[in-house]
Amino acid sequence: MEYLPKQGNMLLAHWTYNREEWKAFQRWRKKKNGIFYSIKHFLFGGLNCKIPEVKITPETISFGELRRNINNNGNQVQRIDLSDEGEINILAISFRDSNGRRGAAEIRVPVPKGKLREAIEVQEKLMNRRTDEHMNR
Repeated sequence: MEYLPKQGNMLLAHWTYNREEWKAFQRWRKKKNGIFYSIKHFLFGGLNCKIPEVKITPETISFGELRRNINNNGNQVQRIDLSDEGEINILAISFRDSNGRRGAAEIRVPVPKGKLREAIEVQEKLMNRRTDEHMNR
C-alpha cells in the first residue's frame, strides 16, 4: 500500500480514468440525477471540466477537487454498494454525517476498467474498519 505523505493515511485506491470511462460516468450521472442536475452542471461546470483522479484512504475520499472526510469527525461509513451500471461500475459510499443523520451523504465513484477487484477490496476494508470501530465503542 502507498501512503499519502501529507495525511499519513494508507492509500486504498488511486484511480484515473480515460475519456471513454469518464464520458460513461457523466452519462450515467445525468440519467441517474435528471434534467436539473444536467442543467446545473452545464451552467456551473462541476466535474465536467476535467477528468479527475480519485484517492481513497480509510479516512478520506478525494474526487477531483472534492475532498470528503469519512470515518472521522462524526462522518461514519454506513454502507458501500458496488453496482454494474452497464458501461461502468459504480462504488457508492453512504455515510452518516456529523449530525448523526444516516444516509445524509453519498459519494458515487466510477470504477475504472480492470479495477473491479481493487474496488471490492476497498469495500471490504472500509466496511471492516466500520465494524471494528463500532465494536470498540
